Amino acid sequence: MDEALRAHLEAARGRVWATYGMTETLSHVALRLLNGPDADPGFRALPGVELSISTKGTLAVTAPAVAAETLVTNDVVRFTADHAFTVTGRLDNVINSGGIKVQTEVVEEKLRPLLSVPFAVAPRPNRLLGEEVVLVVEGTPDEAAAIDLTKLRTFLGRYECPKAVVAVPKLPLTATMKPDRPAIRAAARAARAARTGLPADAPRMQPAPGDSGASRPPSPGRRPGSSAALPAADASVFAAEIPAPKFARGP
Repeated sequence: MDEALRAHLEAARGRVWATYGMTETLSHVALRLLNGPDADPGFRALPGVELSISTKGTLAVTAPAVAAETLVTNDVVRFTADHAFTVTGRLDNVINSGGIKVQTEVVEEKLRPLLSVPFAVAPRPNRLLGEEVVLVVEGTPDEAAAIDLTKLRTFLGRYECPKAVVAVPKLPLTATMKPDRPAIRAAARAARAARTGLPADAPRMQPAPGDSGASRPPSPGRRPGSSAALPAADASVFAAEIPAPKFARGP
């Protein structure tokens, strides 16, 4: 839930609750009061339900009344000191960049007040880091090029900063209007393939320290900085990359 909706709910005359549940539990297993002086910082388990964190770092639900075994979800959660929990994102949306786990939904939440166009964050193979963070935005390459990446970096953690921005004519969504993560990841990979001529799943090499990549020759038949249409992925790309973070050397 974004902050704008949360602020709107504060004006509601009655109590407003959010519920947490899944098909496997048949119903809700936790509640969160969203408004009023007693608003909760997170979800709280209903009577007869035990909540914990699994070895994967995701929520585990023990509810003997509805399930014989503990259910391990794919929701990455954070517990407060008084055992309320918030969902930070899905385990399959974690980007492993240089051994640092970046939660896609957390980065998107930080960027939401800063971007006025539909967007999503996606991973892309990187030979040095394993995966890199890519920002996929809806619009033309010229519109995406106007995004101030330097400003965005001031609102993000060191490993959350996008290494590239990919423009797509329409941000892929599911039938329920949620980001279509597989299609968005495919667009991020295919966009680089069109610009570089490399296979879509080829890892990206990090530039050497001090090398922005500007001196490299362009791909055959492609002028520097040009965009490329991708009918298969419905995407286009432009050359707007943030240099990889410099890692401090030990003594």
